[in-house]
Amino acid sequence: MSDKDSATLTFDGAATIEVPAAAPGVAPPAPPLPPAAASSLSVPQPKRPIPAPSPGVSIQQRLVAQLGALSAYLRKLEIPKNRDHQRILIGVVAAAVILLVLAVSLIFRGHNKGASAPPVETTAVPAAPAPETQPAAQPPQSTPPPSTGLSIVKLSSDASSGKVFFDDQTGADIKDAQWMLDQITSGDHKLKFEGPQGGKASFAFSTNAGAIPLLRGPIAAHDILAVVVSSMNGQLQLYSSDPETKVSLDGQNKVTVPEGGLSVPSISAGTHELALSHGNEQYKLNFEVGAQPALNAFLESGQNVGALTVVTSQDRVRVFLNGKAQSQMTRDGQLTIPNLDPKEYAVRVSKDGFQDLPEQKIRIRKGEQAKLTFNLQAVPHLAALSIQNGVPGTTVLVDQTPIGNVQSDGTFNGSAVNPGDHVIELRKDRFKPKQLKKHFVAGSTVSLAAADVALEGAPGELKITYTPPDGVVTLAKAGEAPTKVSSGMSLSLPAGSYTLTAKTADSLVRTTSIEVIGGQPKNVNLSLAPSGMTKWDAPEGWVQENGAFVHKGGDFVLYDVSPTSGTFIFSAMLLKGHRLQWVLNYTDPSNYVLFQMDDKFFYRTVMRNGQKGDEEKIPHKGEKKSYRTLQIRVEPGEIVHQIKGDGWVALDKFTGGGNLTRGKFGFYIPGGDQVALSNFGHYADLSVR
Repeated sequence: MSDKDSATLTFDGAATIEVPAAAPGVAPPAPPLPPAAASSLSVPQPKRPIPAPSPGVSIQQRLVAQLGALSAYLRKLEIPKNRDHQRILIGVVAAAVILLVLAVSLIFRGHNKGASAPPVETTAVPAAPAPETQPAAQPPQSTPPPSTGLSIVKLSSDASSGKVFFDDQTGADIKDAQWMLDQITSGDHKLKFEGPQGGKASFAFSTNAGAIPLLRGPIAAHDILAVVVSSMNGQLQLYSSDPETKVSLDGQNKVTVPEGGLSVPSISAGTHELALSHGNEQYKLNFEVGAQPALNAFLESGQNVGALTVVTSQDRVRVFLNGKAQSQMTRDGQLTIPNLDPKEYAVRVSKDGFQDLPEQKIRIRKGEQAKLTFNLQAVPHLAALSIQNGVPGTTVLVDQTPIGNVQSDGTFNGSAVNPGDHVIELRKDRFKPKQLKKHFVAGSTVSLAAADVALEGAPGELKITYTPPDGVVTLAKAGEAPTKVSSGMSLSLPAGSYTLTAKTADSLVRTTSIEVIGGQPKNVNLSLAPSGMTKWDAPEGWVQENGAFVHKGGDFVLYDVSPTSGTFIFSAMLLKGHRLQWVLNYTDPSNYVLFQMDDKFFYRTVMRNGQKGDEEKIPHKGEKKSYRTLQIRVEPGEIVHQIKGDGWVALDKFTGGGNLTRGKFGFYIPGGDQVALSNFGHYADLSVR
């Protein structure tokens, strides 16, 4: 080729490019390359460092950028005038183009299969320094690996067979019309089902650790109704392939499911029922809501079958339908048996180490998922003891070893008794111990009723000492004859309440109650004699004359005993004066109860705070200048007077307000009045404390 000649180059059938002749000694200019060829070239430039790629830029984008730089470089080249040099240049360029095209093809092919290829490591370009008014930049953090969620995906179908495709995995045959996959990694996923009769359904969804799974886009279905239930921690999301489908959750009103799904923001944990209406078909499906993110897909094609879920709360339990064992055992405490003909079934479960339970019967209906629950109980290796109507607080022992106490309601239940013969003993303070021999069988309960566990009170020790010894003391329990008690004698008595009666030589009888406590000793000291004349406030005022004591004047002459509970007995005669007078409940000269007698009447007057009340007058004839023998019984609520004639005769009963034992007893002897007193005594109430 001459210096004035020109040449033409053709690249793989592209447009022809004219290459002009170059001046002598000047390198020929580079021909402009077609875009396809230019983008296929990549020539290293050692003298021009390639800037670091930005994060997120793909390999293809970087390659195209390098080819563009190479194209610009080649355009600056000059075509040599020497034909041999031209041929060499053309050959080099053509070879480079071919090699780069092959490289690009391999890179793109490898990228499309990049699921198994490791990610390309890139270096981030440092950010420009931040202004001083902004927070300081944080040090770079290492990116943690993607976390694995806890989502679980379940699929059930009324078809007897079919294939399930998860993401790009090979299709898996469903077993017993069910398929499940747990520990789903966080991210986007696809699920596809192909039934035996041409029915299909598919949908895409996304999962994140600790979040409810959500569908991405509608459900695609053909000849199948697909319903997807997504749940977690009280949240629920419903999706349907047919917007005309109506659903009812746990018996609530039926609603349609919108295209974007139906949200239930609050739902309790546990088993729930979903009723579907699709055309003329009705379905009832069961699903569980728990803490784990879960996605349940139900595929219904309208076949004349139903399903049964058997709940046992135990894994690896064998389930029998009409006597035939199912091929699969329970998992997560239950087993769902699909594709059952609508009819009645007898269901039984069995597991080693657990008690056999009676079979249950259930009728399966088209489109419904029935449910049966069996409460399996482990085969017991121990026996039990039960007590009813026992004495509260009783300690229960087996072979001398305590195993518990009878409760306040009289019951006891112990479930840790070894099989065999044992001695049951019942112990309680103040009761006699009781023993029973019983035979125990593993898994059975020995029951003891009221007659078996009734305890006899332990005897109590009672010692009664009394003075004077000529008194008569008896002890009696309700419904039993009294027993005479000698002073200083110890008695062994059954626990309970007794009536103690003491009779003095002058025939005064006093009674009191005494409690005998089982297992405890009790000593009682009784003073049966009355207190006499020495207890008067001024005993020297009483002068003994002719076998009696005479007191002249003095107004209120008081007896120094308070309270006055007990019995006063005396004989008194008015020697001088108008009436024989005495007082009780005397606390001061303005507060007392005054009693009087003359030869015609008995009088009673109450004085309170200096105010004299109405005088009560009771007819009673007697000799004014003779002794009157009176017995006065004083209790907190009453004062009873009796007078002796042919025996003791009731004279008056006063039941005034307040405690009538307060204050003192005494005679009222005004001015020059004189009173003679004999056989005076005060018998205090019996004290057994």
